[in-house]
Amino acid sequence: LKQGATINGALSFYFDVPRKFSPEQRRLLALVADQLGASAERAGALDLVRSENSALRRENEWLRQKVGEAEQGQRLKTEFLSNMSHELRTPLTSILGHTFLLASGQDGHLSEPQQTAIGKIDHAASALLRLINDLLELTHVNLGRAQVTVAPDDAVAIARRAAESAGSPPKDVEFRIESRAPRIPLYTDGEKACKILEKLLSNAYKFTVTGEVVLSVEGDVSSGTVTWMVRDTGIGIRPEDQRAIFDEFRQVDGSSTRLYGGTGLGLALSLRLARLLEGDLSVESVEGAGSTFVLRLPVGVSP
Repeated sequence: LKQGATINGALSFYFDVPRKFSPEQRRLLALVADQLGASAERAGALDLVRSENSALRRENEWLRQKVGEAEQGQRLKTEFLSNMSHELRTPLTSILGHTFLLASGQDGHLSEPQQTAIGKIDHAASALLRLINDLLELTHVNLGRAQVTVAPDDAVAIARRAAESAGSPPKDVEFRIESRAPRIPLYTDGEKACKILEKLLSNAYKFTVTGEVVLSVEGDVSSGTVTWMVRDTGIGIRPEDQRAIFDEFRQVDGSSTRLYGGTGLGLALSLRLARLLEGDLSVESVEGAGSTFVLRLPVGVSP
C-alpha cells in the first residue's frame, strides 16, 4: 500500500489451493491497493490536521489571554494617567492663582527683578497646565469619556480663533489665512476643531525658521466636508516618519540633544479629536521643503 512515494503496507490474499491471477484480476487488486493507500493517506492527513488545529486553538487561547492582559495593562495605564492629571492640575492651579496675586501687587509692590521672576514662573506653570490638560483630554478620548458638544459654527471663524490662540509666528515667518468664501457654515464641536488647528499652527511655527505658514479653509458641498490645510515651509518630515508622528509620546527626533522641544502629545491628540468629530487628519511632507497637514470634518457631526 503506497502513501505518496512510501510503501506503508501490503494487501495479502490467501487461497486453499494454488491459483494464477489473470491480468484483469491483477489490475483489480492493484486498484484496490491504490484505493486503500489513498484512504490511509487521507486518514493520516486528517490526523495531522486535527493535531494542528488543536495546537492552533491552544495558541489562539494563549494569544487571547496575552491580548487581554495587554489591554488591561493599557487601560490601567490610561486610568493612572487620567487620575494623575487630575491630581497634578489641582496644586498647579493654586500655583498659578498665587502667582497672579503676586504679579497684580495684592501682597505689595514687586521690584522689576521680582516681576521678571514671577513672569517666568507663570509662563512655565501655564505651559505645564496646558500639557496636563492635553494629557487629561487624551486619556478621556482613549477611555471613551470625551464629550462632543455640537453647535452651529463657521469654519473661517474657527480658523481665526485658532490663529489667535496659537499666538504670533516667529520673526522671519509670514502667516496668513486663505479662504475663497467669507463664511463656511458647519455644525460641529468648534472648541475641539479650534484646538486641533491651534496645535497644527503651533507645530508649524516651531519647525519653520523662515518662509511662511498658511492656513487655508475650503468647503466642499458635494462631499459635505470642510477642509483646513496648514502649510509651512519648515524642515519637513521624512516619509518613513510620517505615520509615527501621530503616535502618543512619539517624536521623530527622540534623542536627548534634540533641537525641538515637546512631548509628542499634540498630533496624537489632534488625530483622535479629528476622528471623534467623525473626520480625519493627514500629512503630506517633503523633507527640507515643508509640510501640509490636512484636517477634514463633515459639515454636520452627530451629537
